[in-house]
Amino acid sequence: MVLVYLLSWFWFIYFHGFGLSIGSIAPLPENYLKLVKRLLAENEGSFFSEHFSWSSVSHHHFHDLIPFPFTQEVLDYFCERVEQVQEYLGSEILLENISSYMRFSISEMDEIAFMNEVFKRTGAKMLLDLNNLWANAQNFEEDALERMMAIKPEYVQSYHLAGCTAWGDNNYIDYHGEAVRDEVWQLYQKAMEVFGAKPTLIEWENNIPPISRTVEEVHKAKAILTKA
Repeated sequence: MVLVYLLSWFWFIYFHGFGLSIGSIAPLPENYLKLVKRLLAENEGSFFSEHFSWSSVSHHHFHDLIPFPFTQEVLDYFCERVEQVQEYLGSEILLENISSYMRFSISEMDEIAFMNEVFKRTGAKMLLDLNNLWANAQNFEEDALERMMAIKPEYVQSYHLAGCTAWGDNNYIDYHGEAVRDEVWQLYQKAMEVFGAKPTLIEWENNIPPISRTVEEVHKAKAILTKA
């Protein structure tokens, strides 16, 4: 997926991956990495981003972002994989926090502590998905602002915004099928104060409305960015 971000008068091109499966025990896909490396070389100043997840085992891809337990063993392994990717590409990558609907009882740390440590050890940066952060906070009865404030500011380099769909009582699915929620916009405004103005993407991939409705969301983001 190619994402084009606009911040003020500068354009940024981010190549956003979904199938690298960094958290998997499967070998890193060499052909995939070759393609990414070529794209980065052909587009000077571009970035590549992926997710804190796994999505494949053996030769089977699940086409989903699957969470993993936050243990020291997984941390060491994940950092090793990130370093392998960065060494191959010759540049740092961005990693996005995912939405999740379960937690592992064997986890030894929380999600934010895990991510901060990965960034510290590997030099990778964060693609902060504020919708995912907010939805997870609702699903696990946490405070979204408190969770966001635990992220170290020097690691955040980009934002994703999206709409999530209510499912049952106070549960939310990251479906990207509706407008950004007011609570997420509020979180975005706070992020400007904490992390500063960063390239921002609005994701709307299902139930896609007329372009004029999408542009309304873009103008909201642009107004907040401009003010920041």
